[in-house]
Amino acid sequence: MYSYFINELKNILDIDLPINKDLLHRNIMDNKVLYLDTDILIQKDIIDLLNIEENMGVCYEEADTIKGNVESKLIAQRFKSNKYNLDTKLFNAGVFLLNDSITNGNEIKDWCYIMSVKWLMADQPILNLAVQEFNISVYDFSDTYNRYKLSDKDIEDACIVHALCGVKFWNANNNAEWNENNKKWIEFGGTAYDPKYVENKM
Repeated sequence: MYSYFINELKNILDIDLPINKDLLHRNIMDNKVLYLDTDILIQKDIIDLLNIEENMGVCYEEADTIKGNVESKLIAQRFKSNKYNLDTKLFNAGVFLLNDSITNGNEIKDWCYIMSVKWLMADQPILNLAVQEFNISVYDFSDTYNRYKLSDKDIEDACIVHALCGVKFWNANNNAEWNENNKKWIEFGGTAYDPKYVENKM
């Protein structure tokens, strides 16, 4: 899915962007990097994220633990290690903030790539385990900045809404803010979402 949006950006901006999820939707804010999945909607000011001083800002799941992720054959096929506390709360990797207080970024990056291949593991459990591996200090910015669209909570007060599961914004056509942004996207030269086009690219 993310390659579809990158291709659209390349066409509109006439620049060569790599098809690399690590670089997708990163906003450089002086000494901070904010990663945003493609299925999110920013609907309120997020300036307060700049006040986070820990190495990393995340939203922890209310009930899920790392164990649930590493035991899922969908996202972790070969995980074997007794080194980590798998009962630790899990954070969702769809929205996270990194500070330049992380001084060993290349070492962490290399470890993530190597272990994701070794364990056949997706980005979310790898990032959660990296926090323990490298003793990364983490700030929980709560679901104000990563509210699930299908959550029991109302989404009106959330700064960031995440269409994590179920129908995405571009399929549902039921969010006025998303529809307005999508309209502008098309006016600027972007292509209207076509599920058949995306299906053919996957």
